[in-house]
Amino acid sequence: MSQAGLPADNLYFAIEHDEFWDKHGSDEVLVELLRRSDPWHRAAPGESPGRLSDAVEADMKLANDLRNRRYRELRRAFRPRARQAAAIAAIKQAEKLLADETLGKAVERYDRLDRDLAVFEKHLPAAVPALDAMEERALDYALER
Repeated sequence: MSQAGLPADNLYFAIEHDEFWDKHGSDEVLVELLRRSDPWHRAAPGESPGRLSDAVEADMKLANDLRNRRYRELRRAFRPRARQAAAIAAIKQAEKLLADETLGKAVERYDRLDRDLAVFEKHLPAAVPALDAMEERALDYALER
């Protein structure tokens, strides 16, 4: 199963994938090679991207091969910060923090408040038009008097 081309059941891959593209998505070499390998960018005004010259098609293939090579180069050098080990370490630190009675109580209160406010947040968008309608009815009533 995949979502947006990513395996939906592999959380750490999705996080690492996002971190990689956040770091390298604007890599000038990758961007230029992607542009060169894209038929929509290569088509002249009024020209169909499906009917490009042999020379342009050959350059697009070369650019795509170079883009793939650049991607592999960046992936080999990439060391993600968001790793499973980092997530487990953070969970262990959170467990230690929650062992403190006063902090644990504060977190518990915050969690309860957050759940309570979530109810308001969920329904607030629906409340705005209702409040507008109430205001309009009150104004209409006042004008009728």
